[in-house]
Amino acid sequence: MLAACGGVGQGQSQAVTLRLTWQAGYDKPIGALITDFEKAYPNIHVKVEFLPIATYGQVIQTEFQAGNGPDVLYGSPGSGNTNGLGLLEKAGKLADLSSEPFAASVTRDTLLWDGKRLYGLPVAAFPIGALYNQAVFEGTGLTVPTTFSQLLNVCHTLASKGKVAIGLSGAAPNLFVAALASNYVYNQDPTWNTDRSAHKVSFATSPLWRQTLQRLVDLKSNGCFPAGVAGLQIPQAISMLASGQALMSLLPGDASASISAGNPTVRMGMFPFPGDSAASTSVPVAFGQAIGVNAASPHLKEAKQFVAFVARPTKSKILAHYMGVPTISEYKQGTLTPLLSGLAPAIKAHHTTPYAALSFPNAAVYTDLGTESQGLLTGQVSIDQALSALDRAWDTGQP
Repeated sequence: MLAACGGVGQGQSQAVTLRLTWQAGYDKPIGALITDFEKAYPNIHVKVEFLPIATYGQVIQTEFQAGNGPDVLYGSPGSGNTNGLGLLEKAGKLADLSSEPFAASVTRDTLLWDGKRLYGLPVAAFPIGALYNQAVFEGTGLTVPTTFSQLLNVCHTLASKGKVAIGLSGAAPNLFVAALASNYVYNQDPTWNTDRSAHKVSFATSPLWRQTLQRLVDLKSNGCFPAGVAGLQIPQAISMLASGQALMSLLPGDASASISAGNPTVRMGMFPFPGDSAASTSVPVAFGQAIGVNAASPHLKEAKQFVAFVARPTKSKILAHYMGVPTISEYKQGTLTPLLSGLAPAIKAHHTTPYAALSFPNAAVYTDLGTESQGLLTGQVSIDQALSALDRAWDTGQP
């Protein structure tokens, strides 16, 4: 009777539509993944919505609070960013993926485990370093700096030629300073975040964090940044690298995709952003671009099928390689993309640290790190004031 009335017959599946939300700028790889998935699962349609990075976290948090979050979503591991899947996991909004076949390959250092619960699939490794325009670098006759003092010499040389060494977005310097802390904080004290949560240390009394912020001030006072850096937005900084107006910035490898979109002929390379010495130089690594599943999804089975599909090695490569970075398994096997070849010696020698901002206890610390750093660039905030503000954000969850 159901078949005669046009219902679902035996052996057929009810067609469903999954809602997927992702950060804007990834139309091509996500589109390719969806096309492949819909061929493999013809009864599942995936409707994707791309949101600007500047508002992504806020929109996602608001949607979940209102009970209308997407079935599947992109987010960062941990709880340190506004788009952190860890924030949704703490609120009980994400499905447990620990029984999925891919769960055994997701290690604890990805920051996607909450006790025995796995709340996301990481699809790529993001080493962070000095992403630079090779043509500009070759035209200067300079060599890759391996110490902070050598980096300042690069700044002076380029400034004398009317060029900018570092195209920093001073309006959003969070990532830059958090990555800078890899050399000055976490390379020396890997458990600093854990100790801060236990009230064993603080920003205000930390010589390591004080040195990190001092190095930001040093870069500005030595002419490393463009004029008006404090007001420079992320698209403007990216454009400076693409056009050759700036030599480098401290960015994850996937930023090369945005730069290439603005200038398809640009040749990008990477090297470790130098600390005070070669020994103190490390490469921060984030296991980002994670995928989570809404625990309240009416299509929970199908949503998990999509995540499991992306977990296939040939599929995760579509997204990772588009961004110029390796998949998690490639990274752990020591297989790096050509863009990262300049980071390879440091990575193979294990001169790396986790990108510690992801393990901040709340998004306010990361937000305030950007606000206070911008204040340092304008001279309106002192290092003492910045450190005290970071302690307040850590303890209160309010920037």
